[in-house]
Amino acid sequence: MAPPDLTPRSGTSSSNQADGSPAGYGRSCTNCSRAKCKCIFKSSVGSCERCHRLGKDCQPIAASRKRVEKRQTPSRTAQLEEKLDDLVSILRSTQGGSMAGIAGGRQPFPPMSAESSYPPPPTSRLDSLATAATATDPHGSNNAAAAAAYPAITKANNSNLNANYNESDDNSEPTPAEAELYLQKFRAWQQNLPFMVLPPNMDAAQLRQESPFLWLCIMNITSMSLPQMQALKERVRRELAESMVIRHEPSMDIIQGLIAYLSWSLMNSGPGWKPFLILFSQLAMSACYELGLTRSSAEEEHFARCFKAWVPRPPQVKLRTSEERRALVSLWYLISIISTFIGKTDSLRWTNHMEECLEALDQDKEHIQDTILVSLVRIQLIADETHKLVIQDVLKGETFDYTPSYVYRKTLLSRLRILREGMGPVANSSYVVQAHLYATEVMINSLGFFKPSVPEAQRLDSMYSCLRAVRGWYDVWFSIPMTDIPGLPFALLVQLSHVQVALYRLSTSDDPAWDKDVLRNTADLLLILDKIIERFEAMQTVYPMKTGKDDAESTLWCRATKIIKNIKASWEPTLTQNYSSNNSNSNNSNPGFPTPNSQGHGVPVNGGGIPIGMGHTMDPSLPDPTAGMGFVDLPWMMDMFGPWEFN
Repeated sequence: MAPPDLTPRSGTSSSNQADGSPAGYGRSCTNCSRAKCKCIFKSSVGSCERCHRLGKDCQPIAASRKRVEKRQTPSRTAQLEEKLDDLVSILRSTQGGSMAGIAGGRQPFPPMSAESSYPPPPTSRLDSLATAATATDPHGSNNAAAAAAYPAITKANNSNLNANYNESDDNSEPTPAEAELYLQKFRAWQQNLPFMVLPPNMDAAQLRQESPFLWLCIMNITSMSLPQMQALKERVRRELAESMVIRHEPSMDIIQGLIAYLSWSLMNSGPGWKPFLILFSQLAMSACYELGLTRSSAEEEHFARCFKAWVPRPPQVKLRTSEERRALVSLWYLISIISTFIGKTDSLRWTNHMEECLEALDQDKEHIQDTILVSLVRIQLIADETHKLVIQDVLKGETFDYTPSYVYRKTLLSRLRILREGMGPVANSSYVVQAHLYATEVMINSLGFFKPSVPEAQRLDSMYSCLRAVRGWYDVWFSIPMTDIPGLPFALLVQLSHVQVALYRLSTSDDPAWDKDVLRNTADLLLILDKIIERFEAMQTVYPMKTGKDDAESTLWCRATKIIKNIKASWEPTLTQNYSSNNSNSNNSNPGFPTPNSQGHGVPVNGGGIPIGMGHTMDPSLPDPTAGMGFVDLPWMMDMFGPWEFN
């Protein structure tokens, strides 16, 4: 059987093609599209061939071609930001879990104090991952989670932030009237060490706005309330730590505040108080280095060009201002004093740039008090050199591999004499400058005068010159008005300790050629100690301070009185024995005590001399007077509280 013929008839094919045309892609009717059939549209009947044959309503499909948008490749920065966002989300989720664990029993690190008035720095999305992860989100969810997770930490129970805190911290802020009073007091004090110039029309509120840390330091050292002073002292520590360590923001405000704090540091020292002299002085040095104050303009330009070659144009070098010059030389002066007193640190190296700053202040004389600052620094340059010779004697002993220190005595005295003769009336009228001159002269004349190798004539000349300088220093000390004693800088009270130790050494010398009668008629140490005790006791009335229930005996003047009484109690037996021995050799009928006639030749004091008694005993209730000053483990710096250990 033959297969059927499947070829279409020519007539039918031609007629279909003539009558209709196939619908294009996406244009078939709904019926043909649903039946998956080919849709041939016939214009003569107005529908497709299939719908016409089946009698259905031919409706074109309502469809449009889906257009695919072109995908743009994101930038590298956007990709990194997207990845960081994902990682930050993961870290925040894990942080929430760990904080929940902390709330369940583990102790967290103490958070930052809520009192801090400094806003957190803005965090960039490309900053470190840790900073971005812990940054506060705009909706405050991070703060809310932290507040819910961390236990309530108050000032009273947070010993890490403030070990000496009490409830009066909330009331430690000076009132506007108190702030003005404290600022006026500081203006008077600053005449003794003019490390900066305060405009006369500046009030406390304006100073606080322009220099908040300096304002805080001034309020602290001039406060008349011991609880307020202690609370402000803790605020100074916190603000200093946040500014210098946490935020790393050194500024002239920080430097000037630290200079003020260190200059009158005895107002913030005492038994049980944390040491700060070395720490604060080193932080002030760091701030000076960060701000480039220790280098000249030429040095800054050299470093900008040689070590920053990728910078097309180095920044324009700024000339030093008088404010910066005063701060630099004042800081050198203070660190040198602290180094002389404590011995744990070295003084700053005196550079040509510092000399230029000092010369500029001396020549410009923008302020009348600049003369006092220049004179103090000039004197301390000689004292610092002398102190290094003293330390050389201590370390070298009697070896002969170095030049003896007493060889430099005449040269140093000549420099000091030239400096004294060149001073103007402003410096000559300052008792701080005059006391510094005599104290430096005492130090120079004490160079090696107890060394066996020193010739006898030269040793006796040094001893008598030292005695005259000691008498001159005490004349200046007892001429200072009682109302001015609270404003004395730290350096003058350091000199008090050094001078009284020098007089003790002269009084206990066993040199047969040394005349003790001349010594006692010039400066009797026991009489002087009695007058110092009398002045410190009177200061409790002249400069009364508000105290709490448990710190009535913790004021500076109470502590100073007890210290001097203990010094006298420890020295009096030895001094009495030396005086008795000398009087016996001189056939004196009254051994051990000064006669009324001899008292008239002592230090001139108001009301005449005071007879010496043996009633002073060592006060066992007095804590270690060296605590809180940072020099307890330096044997040779116990001078303030006992004889020198130099041999």
